[in-house]
Formats: sequence, structure tokens, C-alpha cells
Amino acid sequence: MKRRIGVLVGVFAVCLSLPGCGGNSSTGPTGNNAVAGNYSGSLQSSYAGAGTMFATIAQSGSSLSGTWGTATALGNNSGSLSGTASGSTVSLRATPSNPLTCPFNATATFDGRVLTGTYAAFNCSVADGGTFSLAK
Repeated sequence: MKRRIGVLVGVFAVCLSLPGCGGNSSTGPTGNNAVAGNYSGSLQSSYAGAGTMFATIAQSGSSLSGTWGTATALGNNSGSLSGTASGSTVSLRATPSNPLTCPFNATATFDGRVLTGTYAAFNCSVADGGTFSLAK
């Protein structure tokens, strides 16, 4: 009986160390600070048209923070960001440095290297939203 329990404990310990066999579910694409890094890419705004975007993201557990910037034909914008990461889903809030410009909420999918998603302005007199794709 003692031998059987020892074998079961050993099998259970090996199982927990294997991906997809239980254990820590936070180690998907966003686990272990995987989202953290420097990103650049493009955006398509319903208000400002096509543009470029960058972000620098730090990660502590599921919490995200950092900075962002955009450049479109209407000008440049930048500020701070905060958010969360869960599995392959990343949720962000972008707060502009200029209080006269609109903050944005964004939802993205992270594949381990690329953030692809949509965003929408809130608390804003101008309706704006669009898509973005940022690569590490």
C-alpha cells in the first residue's frame, strides 16, 4: 500500500510539471511576464485614419502598465497604459498625457509575440475606435 501511494504521488508530481496537465494555468501566452516588452506596429482609426503605434509594457503577474504613443495624419498622441492579461486575452486602458484628448479601452489577443485587437474611446465628444497590431 505504501509503495502504491508513493507511485501515485510521483505520477501526480510529474503530471503537474507538464504543460496542459494541470498546475499553474497562468503560464499561457500571458504568463511569466510574457506580455512585457517593446512593441511597434500599425493602427486604423475610424476618426484619424491609418497610423503607427508603439507601446512599452511591464508586467507583474496579470497586471500590466506602461506607455504608448501614436502618429496619424492628425498628429501625435501618447500617454500611460494599464491593464490585465489572462490567457491569451489582454485588456488595456490608454490614458493620454494631454487631458484634452480621449482615453481608450482596448481588448487584444496575444500570441506570444503579437498583440492584435480593437479599441474605442470613452468619455469623449468624438466617436473614435479602430484596430491595431503590435509586434515585439
